Amino acid sequence: MPLASASQDVSPSGITLCGCGWLGKHFARSASSMKILGTTRSENNVPELKDLGVSPFLYALGDDPLELATQSGNNAVILNIPPGRRKTLDESFVTNMKQLMSSLLNAGASKLIFISTTSVFGDAEGELDTTAAVSPVTDSGKAHCELEKFLIEMERPNIHVLRLSGLVGPDRHPAKYLAGKELNKGEQAINLVHIDDVVCALHAILACGSNQPGALMQLCAINHPRRDEYYTWACEKLGLEAPVFTANGSKGTGGKKILSEMYWNMLGLKPKFASPYDML
Repeated sequence: MPLASASQDVSPSGITLCGCGWLGKHFARSASSMKILGTTRSENNVPELKDLGVSPFLYALGDDPLELATQSGNNAVILNIPPGRRKTLDESFVTNMKQLMSSLLNAGASKLIFISTTSVFGDAEGELDTTAAVSPVTDSGKAHCELEKFLIEMERPNIHVLRLSGLVGPDRHPAKYLAGKELNKGEQAINLVHIDDVVCALHAILACGSNQPGALMQLCAINHPRRDEYYTWACEKLGLEAPVFTANGSKGTGGKKILSEMYWNMLGLKPKFASPYDML
C-alpha cells in the first residue's frame, strides 16, 4: 500500500530502501538530497520516515511486491530485510525475498544492493575473503547463502551483494550487552564494522557508473583484536562491568578473521574506523 502518490515520477537517481530499520535510517540521514522511497511494515514508523525525508511505502515481506516494484521503477535499491531473531526461520522467507528481488529487477532497478552477513561462514576459522567456502550454521546464515547464490548466478552487473560483519554505531555497541556476563572464546578475533563506514560504502556503490565494483564484497574493520581484550577494554571505556572470560591457554588470536581491505580498496575507500578500538 503506497503512501507516496501513485503518479509520482521516480527519477533514475532515486533510491528505494527496502527495509528502513537501523541501517536504513542511518543511510537516509546521509542522503537528504536524494529522492528516497522507503518501505515499512508499520504506520507507526511513517512520521519518523517523513522527518528523514523518506516517502514511506507500507510493505511487509510476503505482500505482493508488484505495486512496490512499479513505484520503485528504475531506482537503485538497497535491500535490507533481515529474517529476524527467531530461532526457527519461516520457510517462506527465502521464497518471498526471491519474489521481491525478481520484481524489483524486472521493473528496471538500476542497481540492487543486497545486504548480507558474514554469518554465512558459520564456524569457519582463519582468514576469510569472498573466495572462501561458506558453511552457515544458523537458519539466517543458510537463508542468506541461498539468496546470495540466487543473485550472483544472474551474472548482472547491476547486482551487488554486500556482506557485513557485526554492525556498530554511536547508539549501538555489543559491549553494552556483554557487560558483566561470563563468556568463553576470549581468544577469538573481533569482526566489527562501523555504520558510518557502511554508509560510505553504499554511497560509493551507488556512485559507480560503468566501473562497477564486484558482485560480492564484504565489509569489516581492518584490525581484529582478541575478544577478551577488546570487550574488557570497551566495558571499562563505557563505565560498565567487565565481562568475565573463562580461562583459555591460547596466547594468539583464533577463530575467523573477515578480510575486507581489498573490498574497501575496490570502492576507493579507507574505513574511518579501521580498528574496533576506534569505535568508542
